[in-house]
Amino acid sequence: MKKILLLIICLCAVVIRADYAELLKNAENGSAWEKYRVGLYLLYGWDGAEKNPAEAVKWFKKSLAQEELPEAMTMLGNAYLSGVGIEVDKEKALALFRKAAVKGDHWAISMLGFCYYNGDGVPQNFAAGARYLHRAAELGNGYAQNFLGWIYFDGRGAEKRDYAQSVKWYTRAAENNFPAAFSSLSSAYASGRGVEKDYCMAVHFLLRYVAVDKEASPGSLFSLGEAYARGDGTKKDYVQAVKYYKLAAEQGDSEALLRLANCYAFGDGTAKDDMAANQYYRMAAEQGNTRAMLVLAARLYHGAGCERNFAEAAKWLAKAADAGDSGGCFGYAIMLERGDGVPKDLAKALEYYRKAASYGNKMAIRAAERVSHLVK
Repeated sequence: MKKILLLIICLCAVVIRADYAELLKNAENGSAWEKYRVGLYLLYGWDGAEKNPAEAVKWFKKSLAQEELPEAMTMLGNAYLSGVGIEVDKEKALALFRKAAVKGDHWAISMLGFCYYNGDGVPQNFAAGARYLHRAAELGNGYAQNFLGWIYFDGRGAEKRDYAQSVKWYTRAAENNFPAAFSSLSSAYASGRGVEKDYCMAVHFLLRYVAVDKEASPGSLFSLGEAYARGDGTKKDYVQAVKYYKLAAEQGDSEALLRLANCYAFGDGTAKDDMAANQYYRMAAEQGNTRAMLVLAARLYHGAGCERNFAEAAKWLAKAADAGDSGGCFGYAIMLERGDGVPKDLAKALEYYRKAASYGNKMAIRAAERVSHLVK
C-alpha cells in the first residue's frame, strides 16, 4: 500500500523544473507557488536539492499559510496519508483532499477515490470510490483513468463487470502516458477481454510499459521474455528473451530465474554455461520453485557443471517433495530406496512412492507396489 502511495505522490508532482539554488533564493519572500515548488524539489531531491521529505512538508505548509493552493493541499495530504516526512494522520489527509477537491484539483479527487475504494482512513465504499475516480478520470487524471479501468475489469464499484469499458479507460490512461495502463492494455490484448485477442498488440504495449516505467514489474518483464522465447506476437529472439528474463530475475522472479537457467544450460540466446545455469537454478530453487529444485537435483546427481553430489541432490528432492511436488516425491523415494546421498530406508521410500502415487504418478504406483513386498 505504501509503495502505491509513494507512486501517486510522485505522479502528483507536475511542475516545471528550474535551478534549485535560484528557486530557493526567491522562495522565502516569494509566492506560495514558489514555496510549493521548493517542497517538491526537497521531496524528490531534484536538481541539487538534498532529498529531505520532512523539510519538504514544512515548505508545503509555508505555501498554504500564504495561499490555499490546491496542489500544496494535495501534496501535504499525501504526506499525511503515507507518513512521508510527517507522522501519519489520515483525518488531516482526508480534510486536505476534500478542500483541494472543492477547488477542482483532480489529484485530490483521485486520492479521495483511492481512500474510499481501499478503505484507507474511511470505511471502505467501492461505489463512493468509483464515483470520485470517475470524476477525476473525466478531468483527465491518468491515475484515475487507469484505476477506473481496473474497476470495470473487477466489477466492484461498477454496475457490472464490463471489459469493453475497462479497455476504454485503460486506453485513455495510456493516452496520458500513465505507465501501468500500458501493462493493463497488454493483458487485455493477450487475454482478449474487452478487445479482440492480439498478441502483437500485447507485446507492443508491454514494450511501451517497460520503456516508460524504470521500475516495471517482474511479471511484465518475464512476460516479454516469454513472448520473445516463444515468438508470440513478435519474432522469436532468444537474445531479447534473455535480456528480459535477466531484468525480471534481478527482481527475484523465480520463473525468470528458471528460464534464465535453461537458456544458459542449452545455450539459447547466450553462450552455453553450465556453472551459470546451476547458479540460476539454485537461486530459483531457493525462491521455492519446485521445478528448479528438480532440475538442480538432477544436475547435482549427474555432475552437470559441478561435481556429483548425491547428498545435495537428495536434499533438493526432499524439499520439492515436502512442497507437494510429485516428481520430488518420486525422486526422493528412489534415493531412499537406493541409499544414494541418504541412508537406505525402504519404509520411508515406500512412504514417498505412495505420496507421489497419490498425485497420480503412474510410475510411483508401480514402484510402491514393488517396494511394499520388500518392507517387513
